[in-house]
Amino acid sequence: WETCMTSVAISNSMRAKWMLTLSAAALLSMASIAEAGDGRPRAGQSVNRTTTHTGAQGRTSTREHSRTVTDNGFESSTKVTGANGKSATREQTGAYDSSTGTWTRNATSTGPNGKTATTNAVVQKTDDGHTRDVTRTGPNGKTATTSAEVVRTQDGYTRDVSRTGPN
Repeated sequence: WETCMTSVAISNSMRAKWMLTLSAAALLSMASIAEAGDGRPRAGQSVNRTTTHTGAQGRTSTREHSRTVTDNGFESSTKVTGANGKSATREQTGAYDSSTGTWTRNATSTGPNGKTATTNAVVQKTDDGHTRDVTRTGPNGKTATTSAEVVRTQDGYTRDVSRTGPN
């Protein structure tokens, strides 16, 4: 704070106003966390963020991101628009089934040319570790898969991975 104050000429009254504003914001933030209990997001809560970058020659790009917590996972959407006005998007969902110990994540990315790529992942809890199966399909329609089995051992973990494709 002192570094900021010495590099910017701010009067003591302005400094006091900033301190009061920052203190009020901190209290409101703590109140909202306390209201939520443990500070973790709850189903239905969303975070939305838009970021604009200005580069050399004044050209701008924008990133819009939204993430919503669901009862058992999340939904996410991101859109990036370049300085040329073309956009790319990524839509994701993730869900955990506690009765089976299975986590699934699905994502679809669409490039500025309209071509799509997908990723589908399933992680399954086992008695001594987990398995993970991922299928990726690229914008050219070719598919690659990765399967992994992680097993807890006396000395740590072992991991067996197999990959195929793209075909």
